[in-house]
Amino acid sequence: MHRLLKLAKFLTFSCVGLFNPLCAKADCASVMQSCSANCESSMTSGFVVGLAGALGRNSAAYQQGQRDLQQSQACSARCSAQYDLCEATDDRRRAEEEASRRERLERVDADRRLDEQQAEARRSLAERNATDWYNKKRVANRVISPPLTEPLQIRDASSLFVEAQSHLKDGNVKAATVIYRLIIRASVEPRHQQAARNLLKPLVVDEMESVAVFGKKGEFAGLVSEYDHLKLYSKGEIAELKGLDPSLPNAEERATSYVNDNSKAIFRRIAISTLKVAPKMHADAIASTNRTIADARKKAFAAMAGARTWIPIADGCELHILVEPGSMDLVWNGVCVEGKVAGEGSYSLVGAGRQVLFSYKGSFNEGKIHGRAQAEWASGVKFEGNYENGMRQGPGILTEVNGDRYVGEFINDQLSGAGVYHYTDGRKFEGEFLGGKRYSGREFSADGRLLAICSFYSCLPPQ
Repeated sequence: MHRLLKLAKFLTFSCVGLFNPLCAKADCASVMQSCSANCESSMTSGFVVGLAGALGRNSAAYQQGQRDLQQSQACSARCSAQYDLCEATDDRRRAEEEASRRERLERVDADRRLDEQQAEARRSLAERNATDWYNKKRVANRVISPPLTEPLQIRDASSLFVEAQSHLKDGNVKAATVIYRLIIRASVEPRHQQAARNLLKPLVVDEMESVAVFGKKGEFAGLVSEYDHLKLYSKGEIAELKGLDPSLPNAEERATSYVNDNSKAIFRRIAISTLKVAPKMHADAIASTNRTIADARKKAFAAMAGARTWIPIADGCELHILVEPGSMDLVWNGVCVEGKVAGEGSYSLVGAGRQVLFSYKGSFNEGKIHGRAQAEWASGVKFEGNYENGMRQGPGILTEVNGDRYVGEFINDQLSGAGVYHYTDGRKFEGEFLGGKRYSGREFSADGRLLAICSFYSCLPPQ
């Protein structure tokens, strides 16, 4: 019985495919199958002989069965080694195949990127060639024969149509439009010109839509002018296109009206694009203009401090003023007529910290202070009276920083003519002033006593 248990235990742990199902899971089936065929005969013989010897208590037979089983075990070990080798080889093969597959995919991807780059390079080259061809008015390929001279003439445009269609298939719309424009301008065949116009029209809408959204200021108007010259649209349609220029001040209103009134019109897409960009473009234009004006004012303030000069205050509008030292900006309210401030209005000169250095409220004429007005300086000096061409002229009242007050005539911004000068201590001078100084007259005390008689700028006490 002990020998039977030993034999059964040996068979249980022997990796032979016929008796152990765990060994049947090998991936390299062909290797295991050929190897197992050599081992099964020894195993079967050892089992039968050993079992018979154990039952019949035949020691020699039992030992022979043991030897056969040991050979079977050695055979199983060899099979296991072959299996491991097979698995390792198979793993290595799969890894190589995966690496090869990835390499192929990378090559394909690299080839695809190269093809795209080459296609883009061809499109760019074709566009540059076509643009140069159009701008320089010269032959760019073999399709025009005989060679052209000024004025540019194309006798047979058939090949050019083929070339344009080829560009369209490649997605190079701009090159195609350049060719169509060239045909319209230079073909001697009216039928070719008309065919080019018909083919160009749908492309023009796409181009105008793009320019409306992404174009620079003036580019839209330039295209419309070119299409008018090419007779691509009627005069009425050209007028509609001009009205859809997003850079115009009333572009949004015009585009809205066009969309509402022309639900199926040919320029509807352009109008919708104008509606999208016109508000921002208008706001950007105003902001840019204001920045330009502000920069110009700063330069004028810095260069002309203490002098009279023209200062830009709005787009296309100027004001002639005396620049107070330290001025950095100007705040204005009024009306502009033909580029100059006119009518009633006001302005203030502002310095550092937004301090008001000078303020004026009154009339303007042709950009200059003119007429009845009120003025005040940051120092406290005030003036109320008449101005002519930017200077105090005629009757007026001047209040000085210390409270002294002059009531009288002004000439060329100075105290000149008849007037009365009131001092804060009660004294007063009555007489003539010249060049901002007392010229001739009489000075009185606060209680009315005569203090001095003046003539030719000098004063003497009374006799």
